[in-house]
Order: sequence, then structure tokens, then C-alpha cells
Amino acid sequence: MKIMTPGLAPGPLAAQVESITLAEFLSMMSFLRGCSRIAAVLVTILIVAPGFERATRAAPSCAYPRCPLPNYTRGDVLTTSKSVVCNRSTKVVRNVPPALKQQIFAEYHINAPQFVAFEDLVQPGAPLNGARLMVENELAESHIDPNAPGSPGPSGAQYEIDHFIPLELGGSNDPENLWPQSYVIPWGAHVKDALENKLHRMVCAGQISLTNAQAAIKTNWLQAYDKYVAGGG
Repeated sequence: MKIMTPGLAPGPLAAQVESITLAEFLSMMSFLRGCSRIAAVLVTILIVAPGFERATRAAPSCAYPRCPLPNYTRGDVLTTSKSVVCNRSTKVVRNVPPALKQQIFAEYHINAPQFVAFEDLVQPGAPLNGARLMVENELAESHIDPNAPGSPGPSGAQYEIDHFIPLELGGSNDPENLWPQSYVIPWGAHVKDALENKLHRMVCAGQISLTNAQAAIKTNWLQAYDKYVAGGG
């Protein structure tokens, strides 16, 4: 049996279509139906998969060294006032002297670097050119001896003394809010800095309360990063 195609103009194409047998026609239709089912499945995967991946991914574990040890660093708040944190520089409240930093390193059993004054690193009377000023600024941030073992220079510091609840979100300088946070692990200081900056912007924009932002970091800052930074929340 042949499938006829009425209305098709005479020519090579008409001859080819008219020569298709019923079995060939049914086989072709079955193939097309199969293709449409595959296409539907692929479209569904493309639409659903990203959301499914986000929903089923396990939250990162907030264990040391990604998070502080709760016996030593519980988190401490200086203010819960949005107007305060959104209208002041953290330089006004930052006050963690070298002796306190040494204490925090000791509590965490970390071989702390020796804190040195910048003037001890250069020859007396040497001009403070741009390179030396850069070193001074880096030392002021990292508080690490560039000659300490395992530290190739100021930018090679492995830890910072971090404010667990950050100053820009109302955290204090109390020892219970301080801990040595690594620069070199995947979930380290630079990742937490990105979260702190994002939450500060959200607080000042009225998108989240200051107390909720503080609680998000204190409860599990990795989970908060997953939600507010990686997830775009």
C-alpha cells in the first residue's frame, strides 16, 4: 500500500512522497514522536535543573577552620543601630592592639607571627618611598613579619584576626568576637569579606534588618554566603 498526497504538484518531490509505503510512513511518524518526547525531556531538564541543584545542594559545614571555635569566639555586638553602622567608618571603632592579636593566636594554638613596627624594617632615616609605603600599609592590615617562616612577604600572610560579627555590621573588638581566619583555605577571609560587604549594603538599603544580618553570620556565615552572595538573595 502506498500513501498518496493529493494536491501536491507533479514533480520529483511528489513522486518521492507518493512512493512511501504505509510501513515506512508509520516508521517515520514513530521516529518523529520519539524525537518530540526527547526534546520535551531536554527542555524540562534545562528549565528545572538549575533550581533543583540549588535546592538540593547541602549547606557548607560551619566547622573550624572555616568558622571560629565557639568555646573561644561566640560573637559579640557593639550596636544594633542601623543608623550607626550605615553612617560611620569602621576605622572609628577598630581597635585590636598587637598584644590582643597575640592572645587570640595563642588561644587557637597557632604559631603567631611576630608583630613588628614598620620602622624596624627599614634603615633609620631611609625615605618612605612608594614601595615602603605599600609595605607599611600591608603590614598594618596583616600584622605579620615578612621574614616569619612560611610567609614570603606581607601579602603572604596566612591569617588575619577577623571580627566574627564584622565591625561594619555592629560587631565589637571584644576578644569573644575575634578569631584567626585563614586566607588560604577555600572558604577563607576573602570569601567572608564579600558576604560582610553584601550584608552591609542590604542593611543600609533596608533589605534585611541589622539583627538578622548579625544572626546570619553568627549562625553559619557559609550558609549566609550561599544564600545572599552566591544565590543572589
